[in-house]
Amino acid sequence: MSVRQEPEKKTAKNAVEFVTLDRDTPYLLPPSIQDYLPEDHLARFVVEMVDSLDMRRMLGVYAGKGKKPYHPAMLVALLFYCYATGTFSSRKLEKATYDSIAYRYICANTHPDHDTIASFRKRFLEELEGFLVRCAISCAPIANEFVFASYHVILRKGIRMSRSGTSPSQRRSAENP
Repeated sequence: MSVRQEPEKKTAKNAVEFVTLDRDTPYLLPPSIQDYLPEDHLARFVVEMVDSLDMRRMLGVYAGKGKKPYHPAMLVALLFYCYATGTFSSRKLEKATYDSIAYRYICANTHPDHDTIASFRKRFLEELEGFLVRCAISCAPIANEFVFASYHVILRKGIRMSRSGTSPSQRRSAENP
């Protein structure tokens, strides 16, 4: 399911209104966030891969209460990219959405806070694991060494860290103050 679809009319089944994602809106300087990101950048690959995933089960969980949530495809892409680049802290991810062009591209110039990122990761851990495995399997035949190595790190380190909410080094530090 692509994030770039036109807004659907609300029905009983589709009562959730997500924060609008528009990576193509031109700006004064730069004309578009896409102008700063090379065509072969890993962030573009991750967004394209995540856009090809079937997120219907994940979308069905949202009830449409409270403030507008960020689209799950954006948060999944954000987490996959952070795992691939070795950033695991939700606070560092929040900061990167302000500082990094790649993270800005993935988030379409929005800035989910660290609590939103951590809650999403915890809430959808099982789905994230399944998506990661599907992405790794589908990209293996076409991926270059860097992308394949990145997904290997994701599968080994990212999910292991996500289960407990801390990285192995953070757990060692807590055990030995």
